[in-house]
Amino acid sequence: MTVRDRKAVLTGGAVIVAALLALRVLPVLARAAVHADGELHARVDLVARSRAELGELERLRDSAAALSHAIVALAPHLVAGASPSDAVAAVAAELSLAANHYHLKLVATTPVDADTIAGRLHRVRMHAQLEGDVRGLSELVRGLEASDPVLVVRDLRVTAPAPTIDSYGPEVLAIEITVEGWYLQ
Repeated sequence: MTVRDRKAVLTGGAVIVAALLALRVLPVLARAAVHADGELHARVDLVARSRAELGELERLRDSAAALSHAIVALAPHLVAGASPSDAVAAVAAELSLAANHYHLKLVATTPVDADTIAGRLHRVRMHAQLEGDVRGLSELVRGLEASDPVLVVRDLRVTAPAPTIDSYGPEVLAIEITVEGWYLQ
């Protein structure tokens, strides 16, 4: 092999190696560099967000403390019980006591599904059928709204029986009432 042939073989080999590098290796390296750059920017953003959130940590602690104090202040107005069945029983007992206090007859109570949840606060709802007079009904509604735990009247239906000629006693009204309150679970 002459010097010229040797030079041609070396030049050809160098061109093949350069082409292989340019067409196969460099695109892979370029993609890896772009991917690494994107990942680096994502991590820089994550670190910046983390630092910003850590900077607000003290404010969040203050908010959590204020929220805890507000829940403690709200506690006397909540229905007793930590489960739905306990809360329903507490509302039924409260209704029974109020009906007895205001001279109403409690005929039946039925729990109603209440699907409202606000964090650990859950709503409890109760439907009751009562019998009594107008004075007892007005005192019951006023008493429920002002009592602790606070029970809000959501629905009220009053029906009077058909009048009879022979009745000399007070008129007895059929009362249906739905009340609701909140309990902490």
